[in-house]
Amino acid sequence: MYLKEIEKKLRAKIPKSAQTSYFDPESYMGTQYPMLGLDVPIQRKIFKEGYSFSTLPPREQLKIWDLVWKEAQIFEVLTQAAFFPEKHSGKLDTNVLWPVISSWIKKVDNWGHSDMLSSCFYKMMMVEKKMIFSQLKKWNVSKNPWERRQSVVTLAMYHRKNKEIGFTPCIQLVENLLNDEDYFVQKGVGWSLREIGTKYSSETWKFLKKNVQQISPTAFSASVEKISVEKKEELKLLRKKR
Repeated sequence: MYLKEIEKKLRAKIPKSAQTSYFDPESYMGTQYPMLGLDVPIQRKIFKEGYSFSTLPPREQLKIWDLVWKEAQIFEVLTQAAFFPEKHSGKLDTNVLWPVISSWIKKVDNWGHSDMLSSCFYKMMMVEKKMIFSQLKKWNVSKNPWERRQSVVTLAMYHRKNKEIGFTPCIQLVENLLNDEDYFVQKGVGWSLREIGTKYSSETWKFLKKNVQQISPTAFSASVEKISVEKKEELKLLRKKR
């Protein structure tokens, strides 16, 4: 019932341009889920307008959105579900919200939904650091590339907000994925190195120099975004000796 309500409301907002465009949004997003062609501002506006169940207590809404996430087969419907924890991650008890949405990652197949969940996870990590970091370590060795990506992207977002865990436990997650063959995991590795470096600059610099030839081109370009031009050139020279 709720799934049909959400789909109906989304379909009513499909722009005519999406029906005639040659642009392939599924390929751009890298998803198997069909897309309706709604841009993010429109999707956020729809979510803000609400649904028949939007006035229920947050815990009851969470149950509904969990069912929607599990049953949905349209990209934008999944996005609507992801908007809920994004909005309520600071309002709902983390011990209630976390067990539900941490399982959502198993259905993720694209960077858009992956990053939306990362944004929720790091906010909850600011409340329950030990519990969620423990899960990141498990995801770090998962066979699912999107779980491995979560282990470092959530970490990167967490550090961006001036929160610290300690250099050694963080860099271990990164080091484990240096040779990962997945492109999106490597992007996460680069972002994590970049953000860890803002808190532990000297330790991260030593790590970069030591592993510069092992770091993939994808991760390297992101990892050096916040260091000086001189240090970038030094690392590039070391990479050329490969």
